[in-house]
Amino acid sequence: MPQTDKLAELDAVQTVLALLAQFDDAPRNRILRTVLEFYKSENLDNRPITLPSPARQFFERRPPSISEYLDTKKPRSSAERVLCLADYLDHFRSTETFRLADLQKLAIEARLPKSFHASSALKQTIRDQLISPVASGVYRVSDLGHNYVEVLPDRDQAQQSLFSQTRTKANSRITRRRK
Repeated sequence: MPQTDKLAELDAVQTVLALLAQFDDAPRNRILRTVLEFYKSENLDNRPITLPSPARQFFERRPPSISEYLDTKKPRSSAERVLCLADYLDHFRSTETFRLADLQKLAIEARLPKSFHASSALKQTIRDQLISPVASGVYRVSDLGHNYVEVLPDRDQAQQSLFSQTRTKANSRITRRRK
Protein backbone atom coordinates (compact mmCIF):
# COMPACT_ATOMS: atom_id res chain seq x y z
CA MET A 1 0.00 0.00 0.00
CA PRO A 2 1.51 3.36 -0.99
CA GLN A 3 2.34 5.82 1.78
CA THR A 4 -0.25 8.35 0.52
CA ASP A 5 -3.03 5.75 0.93
CA LYS A 6 -1.97 5.14 4.53
CA LEU A 7 -1.98 8.88 5.22
CA ALA A 8 -5.40 9.22 3.62
CA GLU A 9 -6.70 6.35 5.78
CA LEU A 10 -5.25 7.90 8.92
CA ASP A 11 -6.82 11.24 8.01
CA ALA A 12 -10.19 9.55 7.43
CA VAL A 13 -10.00 7.73 10.77
CA GLN A 14 -9.12 10.96 12.59
CA THR A 15 -12.01 12.79 10.92
CA VAL A 16 -14.52 10.05 11.78
CA LEU A 17 -13.30 9.85 15.38
CA ALA A 18 -13.47 13.62 15.78
CA LEU A 19 -17.06 13.61 14.50
CA LEU A 20 -18.07 10.72 16.77
CA ALA A 21 -16.43 12.28 19.84
CA GLN A 22 -19.34 14.71 20.22
CA PHE A 23 -21.78 11.83 20.93
CA ASP A 24 -22.33 9.73 24.06
CA ASP A 25 -21.84 5.95 23.93
CA ALA A 26 -25.38 4.95 22.91
CA PRO A 27 -25.74 7.30 19.90
CA ARG A 28 -22.14 6.63 18.87
CA ASN A 29 -22.82 2.86 18.87
CA ARG A 30 -26.00 3.37 16.79
CA ILE A 31 -24.09 5.43 14.25
CA LEU A 32 -21.28 2.88 14.02
CA ARG A 33 -23.72 -0.02 13.62
CA THR A 34 -25.55 1.87 10.87
CA VAL A 35 -22.31 2.54 9.01
CA LEU A 36 -21.17 -1.07 9.45
CA GLU A 37 -24.50 -2.35 8.15
CA PHE A 38 -24.27 0.01 5.21
CA TYR A 39 -20.93 -1.51 4.27
CA LYS A 40 -22.16 -5.06 5.05
CA SER A 41 -19.58 -5.61 7.78
CA GLU A 42 -19.45 -8.87 9.74
CA ASN A 43 -19.25 -7.09 13.13
CA LEU A 44 -22.99 -6.61 13.68
CA ASP A 45 -23.55 -8.56 16.89
CA ASN A 46 -24.92 -6.72 19.92
CA ARG A 47 -21.55 -5.93 21.46
CA PRO A 48 -20.79 -2.24 21.88
CA ILE A 49 -18.21 -1.02 19.41
CA THR A 50 -15.33 0.59 21.26
CA LEU A 51 -11.86 1.67 20.38
CA PRO A 52 -8.94 -0.28 21.83
CA SER A 53 -7.43 1.49 24.83
CA PRO A 54 -4.24 2.87 23.14
CA ALA A 55 -6.27 4.22 20.21
CA ARG A 56 -8.82 5.80 22.57
CA GLN A 57 -6.05 7.54 24.51
CA PHE A 58 -4.46 8.76 21.29
CA PHE A 59 -7.63 10.33 19.95
CA GLU A 60 -9.21 11.66 23.15
CA ARG A 61 -8.82 15.37 23.46
CA ARG A 62 -7.91 17.03 26.68
CA PRO A 63 -9.95 20.05 27.62
CA PRO A 64 -8.20 23.37 27.08
CA SER A 65 -6.65 25.11 30.04
CA ILE A 66 -8.43 28.25 31.21
CA SER A 67 -5.62 30.35 29.69
CA GLU A 68 -6.01 28.61 26.31
CA TYR A 69 -9.77 29.07 26.49
CA LEU A 70 -9.45 32.80 27.19
CA ASP A 71 -6.91 33.09 24.36
CA THR A 72 -9.44 31.64 21.90
CA LYS A 73 -12.39 33.73 23.16
CA LYS A 74 -10.38 36.96 23.47
CA PRO A 75 -12.56 38.74 26.06
CA ARG A 76 -12.00 42.49 26.06
CA SER A 77 -13.91 43.69 29.11
CA SER A 78 -14.03 42.45 32.70
CA ALA A 79 -17.64 41.42 32.16
CA GLU A 80 -16.66 39.29 29.15
CA ARG A 81 -13.83 37.74 31.20
CA VAL A 82 -16.23 36.82 34.02
CA LEU A 83 -18.67 35.38 31.51
CA CYS A 84 -15.92 33.32 29.86
CA LEU A 85 -14.70 32.07 33.26
CA ALA A 86 -18.23 31.02 34.19
CA ASP A 87 -18.77 29.35 30.82
CA TYR A 88 -15.48 27.49 31.25
CA LEU A 89 -16.62 26.21 34.66
CA ASP A 90 -19.84 24.96 33.11
CA HIS A 91 -18.36 23.30 30.02
CA PHE A 92 -15.00 21.99 31.17
CA ARG A 93 -15.28 21.62 34.94
CA SER A 94 -18.90 20.39 35.01
CA THR A 95 -19.86 23.14 37.43
CA GLU A 96 -23.20 24.51 36.28
CA THR A 97 -23.64 26.72 39.35
CA PHE A 98 -20.82 28.69 40.90
CA ARG A 99 -19.96 31.32 43.48
CA LEU A 100 -17.88 34.47 43.20
CA ALA A 101 -15.02 32.63 44.97
CA ASP A 102 -15.00 30.01 42.17
CA LEU A 103 -14.54 32.76 39.58
CA GLN A 104 -11.78 34.37 41.64
CA LYS A 105 -9.89 31.06 41.95
CA LEU A 106 -10.22 30.48 38.22
CA ALA A 107 -9.01 34.04 37.54
CA ILE A 108 -5.89 33.29 39.60
CA GLU A 109 -5.40 30.04 37.68
CA ALA A 110 -5.75 31.99 34.41
CA ARG A 111 -3.17 34.48 35.73
CA LEU A 112 -5.45 37.44 35.21
CA PRO A 113 -4.01 40.69 36.61
CA LYS A 114 -4.60 41.44 40.28
CA SER A 115 -6.51 44.53 39.19
CA PHE A 116 -9.26 42.25 37.84
CA HIS A 117 -12.39 42.76 39.98
CA ALA A 118 -14.71 39.83 39.42
CA SER A 119 -17.34 41.18 41.80
CA SER A 120 -18.23 44.33 39.84
CA ALA A 121 -17.98 42.49 36.52
CA LEU A 122 -20.31 39.77 37.85
CA LYS A 123 -22.86 42.45 38.79
CA GLN A 124 -22.69 43.83 35.26
CA THR A 125 -23.25 40.41 33.66
CA ILE A 126 -26.25 39.88 35.93
CA ARG A 127 -27.63 43.28 34.87
CA ASP A 128 -27.11 42.28 31.23
CA GLN A 129 -28.88 38.93 31.91
CA LEU A 130 -25.82 36.95 30.81
CA ILE A 131 -25.53 35.33 34.24
CA SER A 132 -28.52 34.51 36.42
CA PRO A 133 -28.66 34.30 40.21
CA VAL A 134 -29.86 30.88 41.36
CA ALA A 135 -29.76 31.38 45.13
CA SER A 136 -28.07 33.75 47.51
CA GLY A 137 -24.49 34.01 46.25
CA VAL A 138 -24.94 31.20 43.70
CA TYR A 139 -25.07 31.87 39.94
CA ARG A 140 -25.29 30.15 36.58
CA VAL A 141 -24.65 31.21 32.99
CA SER A 142 -27.94 32.01 31.23
CA ASP A 143 -28.77 30.74 27.75
CA LEU A 144 -28.13 34.26 26.51
CA GLY A 145 -24.68 34.16 28.15
CA HIS A 146 -23.85 30.78 26.60
CA ASN A 147 -24.89 32.05 23.17
CA TYR A 148 -22.75 35.17 23.62
CA VAL A 149 -19.61 33.22 24.61
CA GLU A 150 -20.15 30.63 21.89
CA VAL A 151 -19.66 33.17 19.11
CA LEU A 152 -16.74 35.04 20.70
CA PRO A 153 -14.32 36.43 19.54
CA ASP A 154 -16.76 37.64 16.82
CA ARG A 155 -18.18 40.63 18.71
CA ASP A 156 -20.53 41.68 15.92
CA GLN A 157 -22.23 38.29 16.00
CA ALA A 158 -22.16 38.27 19.82
CA GLN A 159 -23.91 41.66 19.93
CA GLN A 160 -26.37 40.42 17.31
CA SER A 161 -27.17 37.37 19.47
CA LEU A 162 -27.83 39.70 22.42
CA PHE A 163 -30.07 41.92 20.32
CA SER A 164 -32.06 39.05 18.82
CA GLN A 165 -32.57 37.34 22.20
CA THR A 166 -33.73 40.49 23.96
CA ARG A 167 -35.94 41.29 20.98
CA THR A 168 -37.56 37.83 21.20
CA LYS A 169 -38.19 38.27 24.94
CA ALA A 170 -39.73 41.70 24.38
CA ASN A 171 -42.00 40.31 21.65
CA SER A 172 -43.16 37.47 23.91
CA ARG A 173 -43.98 39.97 26.70
CA ILE A 174 -46.01 42.07 24.27
CA THR A 175 -47.87 39.00 23.02
CA ARG A 176 -48.70 37.92 26.61
CA ARG A 177 -50.09 41.40 27.43
CA ARG A 178 -52.40 41.37 24.42
CA LYS A 179 -54.04 38.08 25.41
